[in-house]
Amino acid sequence: MAREPAEKSLAASLRISEGDPVVSVFRLRLMDEAPAMVERLNYPLEFGRHVLAFDTDSGSIYQELIDQGVDINRASRTIDAVGANDDDAALLEVPVGTPLLRVRRRAFTTGGDVIESSDDRYLPWKASFTMNSTRGNPSSMSLISGD
Repeated sequence: MAREPAEKSLAASLRISEGDPVVSVFRLRLMDEAPAMVERLNYPLEFGRHVLAFDTDSGSIYQELIDQGVDINRASRTIDAVGANDDDAALLEVPVGTPLLRVRRRAFTTGGDVIESSDDRYLPWKASFTMNSTRGNPSSMSLISGD
């Protein structure tokens, strides 16, 4: 965990100015005591200050934010695949370039302020995602062409 200045793309994702302070959490998550995913969580200092005072191994960061009065109202997730970079490969114990399932998430308050911008990378044989849709209700899922 670190408090650091936001680089340009993170600042844009969090809707803050480049160089503004953010709280970043970089951690390995396990399933059945084996590496399963790498999390990169980033919060504007306004919300991240609660994370700085929290033992992230003791429970849910989202629950802690809610308990501290942060209005987490909705989240947007983009799911795609990326090759493991050096950090991911070392932590997940796979070769560099191994395909990983990436979930980029942005969480928002009711008023639209960005609470979090994250980048989670899963071993695809350790996790899957299910989305449900119901006839007559518009789906919030959309297909976006890759760049």
